[in-house]
Amino acid sequence: MLALLSSLGIKDAVYGFLIIALGSFLVYERAHLINEGKADVERALAASTAKLTAANNAALAKQAADDAAAITALESSYANALKASDANASALAVRLRNYLAGSGKAALSGNPAAPGKPDAAPIISGSVGAALGSVITAAGDDAEQVIALQQYITAVCHD
Repeated sequence: MLALLSSLGIKDAVYGFLIIALGSFLVYERAHLINEGKADVERALAASTAKLTAANNAALAKQAADDAAAITALESSYANALKASDANASALAVRLRNYLAGSGKAALSGNPAAPGKPDAAPIISGSVGAALGSVITAAGDDAEQVIALQQYITAVCHD
């Protein structure tokens, strides 16, 4: 090997050194450019991810706000419907009490200030016939309609 090196001249050694240096530089530069390209791709990917994450978070926040507004509207609608139903039940209870008081029948048990919440437990009859009989008695003038209803119920339920 020394013999081979000693046979080379200075000019050949310089050219050899330049070729080796240029080759090393090209390998280094190629690796450097590859690493720069990777870094550029990683930066672009990070920026794109941040942009998409921000857009997704904004969409989720808007959806959450829309859902909260819809829930609030539903709760408000339910509360209003419940108030209307309670008012309607109260009005019907007052009308029934007035009807019973005006017809000379016994008034219903319960607190007129809180209709729908009786003071005493309801009377449970032993049979459907007895229950319908008590309804007919309470109805007075409407007995004919109640009898027709009783016959209809009997025909439908016992068939």
